[in-house]
Amino acid sequence: MAASSNKTKSKKSSKQAVSPALSSSPKTPFDWYGMLFAEQVGAANFLIDHLDHNRGCGLLSDPGTGKTIVSMAVIQRFMPKRLLIVAPLTSLEVTWAKRLRSLYGDNIHNSLADYVDGVLLIGFEHFRLNIKKIVKFAEKHGFDMALVDESQGLKHRSSNQSRATRRLRLKIPKRLILSGTPIDESPIDMWAQMRFIAPEVLGDVWAPPRNRSKYVGPYFEEDFLRPCGFMGYSREFIPERLPEFLDRVSPRLYRLTNDMEAAEIIPIYFDLDKRQRAIYDQMEEHGIVKINGKKCKAGLKPVRDLRCFQVTGGSLKMDDGTIEKVGDAKQQALSRILARVDRPVVFCRFLPELDDAIAALRLDFSTVRHLDGSVKDKKNNKARTQLLESFQRKEIDALVVQARTGGVSIEFTATHELIFYSMGYSYIDFQQIIARFRRYGQEKRVKVYLLIARDTIDEEPMKRIDQKGATVNPIMQHIKERSMSEAKKAAKKAPAKKAAKETSAKAIGVEYLADKHDRSTSSIRQTLRDHNVKKAGKAYGWDTKGAADTDWAKTQKGKKAA
Repeated sequence: MAASSNKTKSKKSSKQAVSPALSSSPKTPFDWYGMLFAEQVGAANFLIDHLDHNRGCGLLSDPGTGKTIVSMAVIQRFMPKRLLIVAPLTSLEVTWAKRLRSLYGDNIHNSLADYVDGVLLIGFEHFRLNIKKIVKFAEKHGFDMALVDESQGLKHRSSNQSRATRRLRLKIPKRLILSGTPIDESPIDMWAQMRFIAPEVLGDVWAPPRNRSKYVGPYFEEDFLRPCGFMGYSREFIPERLPEFLDRVSPRLYRLTNDMEAAEIIPIYFDLDKRQRAIYDQMEEHGIVKINGKKCKAGLKPVRDLRCFQVTGGSLKMDDGTIEKVGDAKQQALSRILARVDRPVVFCRFLPELDDAIAALRLDFSTVRHLDGSVKDKKNNKARTQLLESFQRKEIDALVVQARTGGVSIEFTATHELIFYSMGYSYIDFQQIIARFRRYGQEKRVKVYLLIARDTIDEEPMKRIDQKGATVNPIMQHIKERSMSEAKKAAKKAPAKKAAKETSAKAIGVEYLADKHDRSTSSIRQTLRDHNVKKAGKAYGWDTKGAADTDWAKTQKGKKAA
């Protein structure tokens, strides 16, 4: 129960010289690379080395381990003239824009209408709706680099976001994905993400076409899946093929883990009252209930499950769109545990639950606020940002958050107490919410309270999440071990080449500042190319092979020649 303060780290900043930029973007003394911890340096060097040769790659970083900071170090290393970043809408300003200004000043755009160069920072929805214009711009002017944050949003191969990113995969040389929880249920979730950064690894198409000469393999369905479900229409991953799958994807991915103490899960069980239990049983068995002359029908099982979750929460949405109160058992259960917490953050799935949670919290706390979809950042009113900053300054005693709105790209390190008023089946959403608390800056062990109505559907989500974790964790552990192995190899090679790096840089008149992290060899190759001194690099034994020698660049040259 005690806090493991020795595992919690605080960020350190230092100002160092910046490598020459690849564009005319404003120079800055702020060095993101100098802020990195030792384990983050390994991740940054891995990404730089791959992107340096126009190989797509991914950073699968545990939420709260600083994947944004690592990405900023990578961006600063290349300083692309045109940079495309696609991220969740809630993180555009809070996570990205304020950091990107240190490199690009005000040359950050949220729309293609006024974009010429700099950063095009857009949300997934804007990206999907304007994909044709973005592709046309990429064909005419080109992007030097593309970054997709929270890339688990691409995991459904037929989703609009996934199809949109596929159209850009060969039009942008440097492609990077970031995710803390890339897999929800199965390794199948990785296919669409890998298709964006490295289509040759798992295949550019799902299944073999009739004319195999049109799309050269590999084919993901043929290599890793088998028929299942009704008449074999569905597909499932073949467990025996997992080693081959990991061997293919691991070289392009780096795993950065959070070594802080695991969160403490505390289930709080309660019983529904008599009326609420009767409504629940009727909905679960028959899929229809009648309350105050209004009906609620749920024929399909997914809809019925959703209505059952609403009943345990205390409110039910009727067929005419109105909300009927069916009980307050969960609200009372919340009130009983408030004496055990100091500054709680309560997460709810449904909007009516927010009102119930706020009413319960106001009986024990003087300052209670809520965060849902209606609290947004606008041009002249940063209401969302101000609310979150107020909570971090401990000006708010308790906060109620809609799970869909506050599950990513925010921090709640000012407290260590989290209450799930209700929750869904998503392993990704569950881990992402906990990560808002369990991250650098947290000084105590995170406590997670789960409000569960006994003998109801409330008991199912945690069971399902545990099952998914048993599948996902071994995969992520393998990628982590591979990442650590690569980092150790790089560390062994670094001391022998350090003197040569400094000599080669000085010999060509380029200022080289060796920091305490010993910058990667790829940064020197980048400097050599920037100053057109490949001959000098070869004289000192350096591999100066660059973007111009890659398969992607050759393909583009062939297209132009044709």
